This record gives sequence, C-alpha cells and structure tokens, in this order.
Amino acid sequence: MIDQKLLKRTLENRFTLKYTTKAEIEKISKANFILFLFWLDKDNLTFEHGHYRFSKNKKITIYEEMGYDHYTGDNYPPIYFLECFMEFSFKQALYLLKHFYYKVSRQMVERELYATFGTTKTSEDNQPKADLQYIIKENLLTHTDQSKRNTAFKGLYGYLTQRGLERFVIQNMVNQNWLMMNESYNMCFITYENIETKDKVIGITQKGTLTGNDFKQNNTRDRHAGFLYAPKNITAPDTLFIFESCLDLISFQQLIWLNKIKAPENHISISLNGCSNRKYIYKTLEQYPSIKNVFVCLDNDVAGIKSTKIIQRQLLFEIYDLRPVLRDLTALNGYILIKDWNEALKLTDKINIDLNTYLE
Repeated sequence: MIDQKLLKRTLENRFTLKYTTKAEIEKISKANFILFLFWLDKDNLTFEHGHYRFSKNKKITIYEEMGYDHYTGDNYPPIYFLECFMEFSFKQALYLLKHFYYKVSRQMVERELYATFGTTKTSEDNQPKADLQYIIKENLLTHTDQSKRNTAFKGLYGYLTQRGLERFVIQNMVNQNWLMMNESYNMCFITYENIETKDKVIGITQKGTLTGNDFKQNNTRDRHAGFLYAPKNITAPDTLFIFESCLDLISFQQLIWLNKIKAPENHISISLNGCSNRKYIYKTLEQYPSIKNVFVCLDNDVAGIKSTKIIQRQLLFEIYDLRPVLRDLTALNGYILIKDWNEALKLTDKINIDLNTYLE
C-alpha cells in the first residue's frame, strides 16, 4: 500500500527529517502498529488463532503499540522493531512512522486489512491474559508434601548453583517470596505491585529447570513489565540498576552481598527480560520519583550495546553504563568474553568495584 517512490526515497536516504522531540517520538510510536506494518507491506502480517503475526518470524505477535516475542518475552516498540527485523536505520524508521502518523488515512488501511484477513480487529484486547495466581497456585518450595518440596529445592539449587549462584542467595530470594517454583518445575521470579506488602502479583517470569526443558515465558498484567527486586523494604530508592535477565540481576546482587561490588545502599533492580522492554524503565522511574542514579547493566553484545545507547539517548538522567566493567573482566579472563553478569561470577575473586565513585 505504501507509495513505492516513498519507500525507494527512504531506502536511499533521499529525504529530509526535521528535528523530532522525544515527546513527539513517543506520540507517533502510539500509531496503530498493526495498520502501519500492513501499510508498509501487506505480506508483513499473517492472522492466526485470533492474532496478527509477523510473517518473517511467527514467534512475534503484533499488537497496536509493538511487536512481542512470546518465546523470549522481548517487547519491540515500532522504531526498534523496524531496526531489528526490517533493517531500517533509526532515521528511516522515524521518517516512515511520521509519514504514516500524519499523512495516511487509517480508515483506508483498515478497509484493506478487512479485505485481506476478514477482520478489522486490531484491539490490544487480543493479547492473551495470563492467570498469574493459577501459575503459582502451588509453590512447590513450600508444599506440605516433603518429597515434592525436596525435589523442588533440589532442582532449583541444581539449576542455579551450576550457574554460580550461592545457596544463601537462592534461599534469601525464596524466603522473601521473590522466587517460587510451580507445579511444572518452572522457577518463577515474582513481581509485586507493592514491594513492601507483596500482596498483589503483577508479573511472573518463568524458566524451566528440568533437564532438556528450555521453557521460558514472561507473564504480566501489563505487557510493559519485567521483574523488580529490592534487597530490603525501600520506600524511596535513590538508585536503579537495569538488567537484561533475572539471572544477571541476582548474580549482580550476589556480588554485592559478597562485598565484591559496593553499591548505593538504597537501590532497587529491574530485569527487562530482554533488551527492548524500555517502557518498563519509564514505569519504574514514574513509580519511584526518588530515583536519581541509573546504572545500565545490559549484556556486552550487539543488542546490549544498541539498547544501552537508546536508553542513554531517551532518559533525562545521568546514565552509568557498566559494560566497560564487563570488558575489563574479559581482559582479566584472558580475553575470553565475559558477556553478562552471570558469567562475571566465575571471576568473583578478582572483582573489586566501588560504584559509589561514579556518583562523586
């Protein structure tokens, strides 16, 4: 449906892009992404089991504001989606999205969508709603049947200690109800609406622990959510640490508890459960306006580098990027790559970092 001359001009970078504010980028990113992808190329979408899928990667479901990978739990806002999956540059993606937002008739695109798929249903009500309480209706780690309880702890300890986690760290997470295990022997990291009362679960990050079980899923009340962890009851945290995975988060926390990393005392940490779930950062900062310092602790790889740069560009904060620390550890490791904070645990004895010096 897109004018091919417009597309060619975009791909050849023969266009002028006026300065675009962060607020305007957020506004145009709320354009109906299903309609946008269909306008860009009808073949971008398929409609299966009541959901729109990205035809080049059926694991990606397309919603009105983003693409969502149900296998990894990664969220892809429109511009980031176009960069990752369609090889557009940031400027090209922004130019096309602005053109669609301001100049394209939604009604025309909806009519074509109906003619192709027999439906104009584009509402985010399409998103499957997980029953979070059902997922953890029985926490095997507190089960009354001792044999089930022992089997659950054996699986949990086996999985996490193989990845360098100490038993005292695991037990601490369990005792504070941050970590559970459901009937499927999936370890579940629990996110609460209120970290003090912990009376309402709003997110569960599942990971299979049985041999050969690679299951992982991010179930949330809100798509833009991840795992939030506080080492103690904190009403007014001043520092936020941002990680790519729950495993990296607790690995980093272990280094703090072992006094290998000295961190600001009043800190909380979040796992994005991927690189692209940046709206969860904004939600966390809105929920905790006392936060003044933000440390980005994403992986030392292409996706981590790219996402860190986007965060630095979009947040009105002093952002401290800790990937250089991982690069230093890689050098200590004989230049064998230390990609993330879980891998950093193998160099625990060599780590001595005071993050307070960043804030001086």
